[in-house]
Formats: sequence, C-alpha cells, structure tokens
Amino acid sequence: MTEQTDLIPMSGGGDASPEFDLVRRGYDPHQVRAHVNWLVEQLREAESHRAAAEAAASEAATEAATLRDDLAANRPAWEEFGERITKILQLAEEEAAVVRAERTREAEVALEEAQQTHADAQRTRERTVREAETKAQETIATAEAQAQRIVADAREAAETAENDSRRRLADLGRQRDQVTAQLGQLRDRLAAAMAPLDLSVDPEPADAERPTAVRS
Repeated sequence: MTEQTDLIPMSGGGDASPEFDLVRRGYDPHQVRAHVNWLVEQLREAESHRAAAEAAASEAATEAATLRDDLAANRPAWEEFGERITKILQLAEEEAAVVRAERTREAEVALEEAQQTHADAQRTRERTVREAETKAQETIATAEAQAQRIVADAREAAETAENDSRRRLADLGRQRDQVTAQLGQLRDRLAAAMAPLDLSVDPEPADAERPTAVRS
C-alpha cells in the first residue's frame, strides 16, 4: 500500500478564507455557492479516503490476529509445508528400506559363501544388518532435522509477517487520524463559507460609494 503524507489535496483556496466580491446586497451569491460546492466535493473525497483507510486498517488487524492464532497453535503456514515435509520423510523411509534390503542380500550372499564357517558368516551378517540399521536411522534423523528447519523457517516468516502487519496497521491508524483531522478542517471551512448565505444587507443610498472588496 502506498503511503501518502497528504491524503486529500487541499489546493484551490488553501487554508485562507475565500475572497468574494461584494454586491449591493452582500457577497456575490454565485461565488459563494461555487466555493461551497467545492468544499462539499472536498468533504466527500475526504469521507471516501477515511472509509478506505478504515477498511484497510480493519483488514490489517484481521491479518495480524490470524498470524497470532497460527503462531499460538504452533502451525505456521502448515498447509504450505506439511506436504513437503511428508514427502521428505517418505523418501527417507524408502531409502532406508532400500539400504536394509541391499545389506540383507549382501549378508545372505556372504552367508552362502561361508557355509563352512557358519559362525563367522553369522557374525558378518549381524554386523551388516547393524550397519544397515544405523544408516537407516541416520537417514531418518537427517530428514527430521530438515523438517524441523522448515518449520522454524516458517515460524520466523510468520512472525516477520505479523510484525509487518502491525507496522502497516500503525501506519493506517496514523493516516486515518490525518484524514479525520482534515475532515474537521473541511467541515469548519464549509460552515464558514455557508455563513454569508444567511447574511442580509440593507439597500444603500443611490449616491453611496460602492464598497471595495473585503479580504478576510
């Protein structure tokens, strides 16, 4: 989301009071109405900006709450990583099964070749099976460590996203406050601009000098 330091353009009159030409019965009504219409349009635009800022702030708050719930449940983005972890563990089990089968076949061949020395062959078979089991356990341990790293990375990413959401929520809150302040200024200016419409001026003598324009 792009941040703006001035959410509502305040040009077209600035903060100074508008200047209206004086006519015989007061301010020129056409100029007053034109300025009032401009202020009304600015007020509508400010209301639209405030509604957008409040909607974005609500969305950011919901996102931050969801991230906090995920962290509390110890399941950071599990839908994205669960399948990957499952595949890693399955591959590790399959590799361990292949290693066991190969070592068992090697042991059986060695046993057949050592029929005359049955005791030595048996020890060789047992040692080969133990080595295969150790290798399988190491493979599984490596896969589990990798899965733990994935979970830790996911948790860290979720925490980072939550912090980003909190910062964005704070920025949106400041923008909302700025829009609210600008709305107050626009309402004050609108009230000041509409006040001349209620003023009435007594007719002046025919020989009276025309008043000069009054600047506020």
